[in-house]
Amino acid sequence: RQTMKSRAKANTLRGGSRSRSKSKSKTKSKRGGESKKRSKYREFMAQAKILSDKKKIKDSEWNDRQEALQKIRDLVQEGLVDLKSWPGHIEPVFRKILAIQLEDLRTAIVKEVCSLLAEAVDILQHRGVELVRFFIPYLFPLLYVTIKIVSKCATGCINYMVKTIRSYDVLPELVAGCDDAHAPVRHR
Repeated sequence: RQTMKSRAKANTLRGGSRSRSKSKSKTKSKRGGESKKRSKYREFMAQAKILSDKKKIKDSEWNDRQEALQKIRDLVQEGLVDLKSWPGHIEPVFRKILAIQLEDLRTAIVKEVCSLLAEAVDILQHRGVELVRFFIPYLFPLLYVTIKIVSKCATGCINYMVKTIRSYDVLPELVAGCDDAHAPVRHR
């Protein structure tokens, strides 16, 4: 009887020690996850600082901006839009920096911004309605630019975002495009 009791006691002790080690590993993984989230946030803010500098747009340092946009796209693919801080802290900065970049008519920059927007909307799905509503008016002026690559990228970006979202909430912005003075905006 004592051996059975001692075995049972030993088993419960072993089980207890296992659960302790599991809980320790869980807290370590939570800490690791939090540090990864913080590093994504820090990396995003570092790239946003590069992109929000309007002096770089005037000085034609577009290579740095293109690299920053590519890094942000990588962060979006790694889950930047799924962070808890996305709606309150990251998304307003995201909107601001991409809107600034759309003012520049460099084909490489416009292509990067359009692909980044498509990637973000693809990940966000129905949560990205406000993002689409915000960027449609910024993309409309690019539709009548004489640089064909820019106008095609803007057309493709608008089409992709609207098809991905599939929400009636973007109709006011699209209807506003129908009232535009420029024929390419009304047509596309």
